[in-house]
Amino acid sequence: MTQFLDYLGFSIAALAAFAALHVWLRRRGGGTRGLPLWAWLAAAGILLLGAIAVERIEIQTAGRLQRAIAGLAPTYAVEIERLGHHRVGLQTLPDDPLYLAIIAAEKRWLAANPVVNDIYTFRPVDAANVALIVDSETDYNRNGRYDGDRETRTAIGEKLQVGGQFVIGAAAGRGGLDPVPYTDRWGTWVTAYWPLHDPGGRVEAILGVDYGAAEWLAEIRAARGAGIAMVAILMLMLLSASAMYALQKIEVMTRQAAEDAMRAARDAAESASRLKSQFLACMSHEIRTPMNGVMGVTELLLSTDLNERQKHFGNLIFRSASNLLSVINDILDYSKIEADKLVLESVPFDPREIIDDVGELLGGRANAKQLELVIDMPVSTPSRLCGDAGRLRQVLTNLVGNAVKFTERGEVAVIASWRDEASSRPRLRCEIRDTGPGMDAATRAVLFEPFVQADSSITRRFGGTGLGLAICKRLVVLMNGQIGCESVVGQGTTFWFEIPFERSAADDSSVAAESGRRVLQGLRGLIVDDNDTNREILEHLLSAWDVRFASAPGADAALRQLDAAATAGDAFDFAILDLHMPGRDGLQLAQAIREHPALTEIKLLMLSSASESGAERDWRAFGIDAYLTKPARHAVVFRELCSLLRVAAPQAASGATGAAEEIELKFAGKVLLAEDNLINQLIAREMLASLGLEVDIVEDGRAALAALQSRAQQYALVLMDCEMPVLDGRSAATLHREFEAVNAGSRRMPIIALTAHAADSDRVACLAAGMDDYLSKPMTRRQLATTLARWC
Repeated sequence: MTQFLDYLGFSIAALAAFAALHVWLRRRGGGTRGLPLWAWLAAAGILLLGAIAVERIEIQTAGRLQRAIAGLAPTYAVEIERLGHHRVGLQTLPDDPLYLAIIAAEKRWLAANPVVNDIYTFRPVDAANVALIVDSETDYNRNGRYDGDRETRTAIGEKLQVGGQFVIGAAAGRGGLDPVPYTDRWGTWVTAYWPLHDPGGRVEAILGVDYGAAEWLAEIRAARGAGIAMVAILMLMLLSASAMYALQKIEVMTRQAAEDAMRAARDAAESASRLKSQFLACMSHEIRTPMNGVMGVTELLLSTDLNERQKHFGNLIFRSASNLLSVINDILDYSKIEADKLVLESVPFDPREIIDDVGELLGGRANAKQLELVIDMPVSTPSRLCGDAGRLRQVLTNLVGNAVKFTERGEVAVIASWRDEASSRPRLRCEIRDTGPGMDAATRAVLFEPFVQADSSITRRFGGTGLGLAICKRLVVLMNGQIGCESVVGQGTTFWFEIPFERSAADDSSVAAESGRRVLQGLRGLIVDDNDTNREILEHLLSAWDVRFASAPGADAALRQLDAAATAGDAFDFAILDLHMPGRDGLQLAQAIREHPALTEIKLLMLSSASESGAERDWRAFGIDAYLTKPARHAVVFRELCSLLRVAAPQAASGATGAAEEIELKFAGKVLLAEDNLINQLIAREMLASLGLEVDIVEDGRAALAALQSRAQQYALVLMDCEMPVLDGRSAATLHREFEAVNAGSRRMPIIALTAHAADSDRVACLAAGMDDYLSKPMTRRQLATTLARWC
């Protein structure tokens, strides 16, 4: 029972350890993974086999001990016979002195063998019984008496039945061993017994040996413990192996879950990106379609007979629409900026045009707020650089527009300068200074982050998303430049950027500057403006043209200088007047000049706002010879001065071309236009007609296929809109290519895609459908002519 309880306790402890590990693993695995089933089955098998093994180990150990103890009795019997035990006859009485003397004489042997405790001798009493004759310990106290519990535990002469198993075994010469240790107050022992024979072979007595069982039991317990330890080692190995297996599974499961989560997040992000791209492409298409009408009709209008003022307004409309188109493109490009997939162009451009365009575009907005918008740009500015002009224009427009929007009074100045001007990669530095409220350091630190504005109320006051500066920074960095901001609260703000550009081989800036000096050299001019920055800019300009100049901050000072110069015989040839000045304004000053008898020959150029329509109407009545809006292009100022002073302006310095610049390309023949939008039909027909082409118009792709299959020889090429009812343009192009493949004798018809979608993927899709070229709406007459020239 003891050994069973020991192993049962060990088994319960082992299963409890497995259960605890199982719970821990389930918590570690998020409640989905614990010890595997095979680990539990293996543990049950090990415990079951271990119980059998431990029991067998105990049995084997007990048998070995039993054989060792039983072997002591025959050894002792042989020794007794050697000493003459066989001389004791059957007639020996229970208290025979001779027998007792033999026993007493051998006490020294017993003392030499302490494991031997008792010698039992039996004699027959009658035919049915035998009796214990003597006990080696009957004289335990050596007093010759039978007293004490130990001495009397087996009565001398007690009759034992001859037919009893004990007596029968002894008579047959078989020894035995008490299977259970005997215990009394003297200790614990195991009794081994063996028969003694006389010389005639008869059983004379049974020899008994009492062996102390404490060591015997301890050895059996040690064997049991060794067996349990062996099972425990196996269980520990199983526990470790199953734990490592489960942890590896948990790690794999966790990693798989993380990968699944990342995959799901990536799929969601890609899906969101696709949806965003689809939304932006759809919105781009919907906006580009009416934009095509605005720009196309404006360009057609500019090709008609208009006076200078109408052409000026038309060009402003065209440039404004172009800038709006750039904003639409920027919306599409923003996702590319986020994904670092924005591709920059590298085309020749004139930086003076870019800066002047931005100033002219935003000048009306500045003047409406009674702000001075001034542009200071060196005359020696390179006229041809290579880079992304559209991105430069976008950065400038955003920064100058912000300065105008957030400035309530004072001025906004755009100051351009050059670093490493003589190198092949000059760096353009632009500073946009305003007299607005300024910003503190904390605001400047996050100013270029997305969706950040200087004041939480600014969005409500001025509108906007706060993306402009973030996009500007991304674009400047993409162009290998730098951008920054300097500001003091209450003293205004200066945004600046530096961008390197490649110098073009066609740069004629030095020629233009030299031509200006030769044309205007030696002439004398007067600058009248109360704004210090404006005077300084005009002074730099006239100085670059070698004009002898003077300046005055107001009308009274100007009149004094004019009068003094006329009296000294060195009269001014021209004067540049500002309209708005304290005291007498520019018109009053012009009237006073014209009333002065010595100043009647001086040429007067007025600078003012385009919004001053009333003043512009009356300027001739006050004697003004020419009227320009601020900020005036340098080339326009130069051309006007040359015109007023009747000197020939060189072509290189004549300034920028407008939107209605004449295109020399002319074509002959007929084209097929597949377009469902009536306005787009009108614009395309007029543009094509102006280029010398006849046009047949159909409204869907199926009608285009029918026309091509029946009258293909009449057409030089096809302009195919991609979005049409019944059959879209790409499908129509694919079907026509299949038709051409079947009819081997037919020529390949050039098909040019017209679409309001502007993504690179749209171009690829059009070319994959069998189209030969691609035009994005809105298109200009020049773009159309350039594309036609490749295929006609």
